[in-house]
Amino acid sequence: MLKSSKKRTKRVLPYTPEFLAYVAGFFDGEGCVYVTKSGEEYLLRTHVTNTCREVLQVFKEQFGGYISTSINKKNPHHKIVYMWTLDYNHALDFLRLIEPWVGVKNNQLFLARIFGVIKNKDRSITRSPEYHEVMVLIKDQMQWLNRKGKRLDADIEPMKKIFDLIPQEDFQNIKQEASRILILAGYNTCH
Repeated sequence: MLKSSKKRTKRVLPYTPEFLAYVAGFFDGEGCVYVTKSGEEYLLRTHVTNTCREVLQVFKEQFGGYISTSINKKNPHHKIVYMWTLDYNHALDFLRLIEPWVGVKNNQLFLARIFGVIKNKDRSITRSPEYHEVMVLIKDQMQWLNRKGKRLDADIEPMKKIFDLIPQEDFQNIKQEASRILILAGYNTCH
């Protein structure tokens, strides 16, 4: 059962590097960034799950979002699980803040930046078949990156399917162009 306290708060403070490093480490271990689809709309979300509500309450106070509660009715001996969630633009802002200190989830953050650039483009492109193909690819790649457990040989990375089709000499040009687009969109591609 999932209950949600949808009252969103947003407090902007000058964050210390130590605080952001702590949050990034916590996010690396307990967090997730993912793409979901609601109707025809693709949404980016981040969440951090933990049994200590107090820690997540600090995140909510500092970055906004909301906290949901999950109770395992099948096993009453399990602790209550809390999930702090940020949606689209707030999620992107949060990820930008912690990015320099994130280690494990670097690929997911890079993919989130690409999602943000595409999503913030002219709204008319969201009706094109190419837009939906790219969003499905980003969603599939994010799911692949977030997957737990041992990967099987047949479990091919979604982006690799595309990269294998690109001649090697063109691949460098594509990477440079992607970096240029991210920089123009206001994202720093270096750590």
